[in-house]
Amino acid sequence: MTIQQINKNFKRRSSSEKKVVLQRFFKTGKVDVSYGVVVGDTRRITKQNYDLSLMEMEQILYDNVHAVRLCGLLVLVHQFQGGNPRKHKLIHDFYMRNTKQVNNWDLLDLGADKMVGA
Repeated sequence: MTIQQINKNFKRRSSSEKKVVLQRFFKTGKVDVSYGVVVGDTRRITKQNYDLSLMEMEQILYDNVHAVRLCGLLVLVHQFQGGNPRKHKLIHDFYMRNTKQVNNWDLLDLGADKMVGA
């Protein structure tokens, strides 16, 4: 699935009511865009994208939509947990090079302990 298709999936599940609540809760707004998509929907979209390459993941991590980046990080965690030591190093290094995009507490909490260490 391309980044454009992933964004379309998120837009289809967007909620203007949830957008207001989630922007306040996650303190998004100036830098991040919120579609108002709940985590359950994000996880459903994520499961369709477990095979993304690191090149595609980089595009996702630099998207300005908070839920899209959350999806990308969930994919990274999934690939890390299912990988071998070589894959672990590849994902760890990728994650460390892109930590600037992990700019919110929820994005940090969902994967740093798994890909970097407890």
